[in-house]
Amino acid sequence: MDKDHHENESKENDEPICLKILVVGKLACGKTSIIQRYCHNEFQQRYKPTIGVDFQQKELEIMNTKVILQLWDIAGQERFNHMTRVYFQNADGAVVVFDATRSGTFLGAKAWKDDIDFCFSDQDLPTILLANKCDLLTPPYTFPEDIDSFREQNKFIKYFYTSAKEDKNINEALEELVKVILQSYEHEKSTQGFKLDAKENKSSAPATQGKTCC
Repeated sequence: MDKDHHENESKENDEPICLKILVVGKLACGKTSIIQRYCHNEFQQRYKPTIGVDFQQKELEIMNTKVILQLWDIAGQERFNHMTRVYFQNADGAVVVFDATRSGTFLGAKAWKDDIDFCFSDQDLPTILLANKCDLLTPPYTFPEDIDSFREQNKFIKYFYTSAKEDKNINEALEELVKVILQSYEHEKSTQGFKLDAKENKSSAPATQGKTCC
C-alpha cells in the first residue's frame, strides 16, 4: 500500500460525518431539556414549549470516527402536522421520549414510533426509547405495559431511564444510538460499497445516503 493511499485514508478518517437524529415525543416530556443537557450540559427548570422544530449539535468521537451529531427537536404537537414528514427526511436515527410520571406519554411513544416506521418503511431507522424524569420516581419503575415487551414489539434498539435534571443516562443513551448507526453503516459499506459523506450539513435536508422518507 503506497504512501499516498495512507495519506488519503488518514485524511478521510479525520473528516467528521454528520448524523441527523430526530428527538420526538408528546408535549412536556423533556425533549428540549435532554438536548440542552447533552449539548451544553445545562438544565432549565422553567418549561418553555418548542414551536415547530429546532436543532442543536454536538461534536464527538465514537469508534474512532469524528461525528457532528445534529439533534432535531420536534414539537410534541407536530405529530399531526403535515410538516412532520419534511422534518423526518434524511434522518439517520431517532430518539422517542416519554415522561416516566405520565402514563399517557408512554402510550404516545408508540404513536411516534409508528410514524417513524411509516416514513422509513423501506428500512428500520435505529431508534431508542427514553423514560425521562425518572428522578421523580422511586424504583422499581412501573408503566402501563411491560417496557421490555414494549421495546421488543415496537423495535426500539434499547431503552434507558433518563433524567435531564440529574444528567442521568443521557450521554450513554445517545452514544449507544450513534454506535448502532455507525455499525450499521460500516456493514453497508463493506457489503454494498456504501460510504458516509464527510462534513455533510443536514440542516437544509439534502438527499443523502440513498435513504428515503415518505
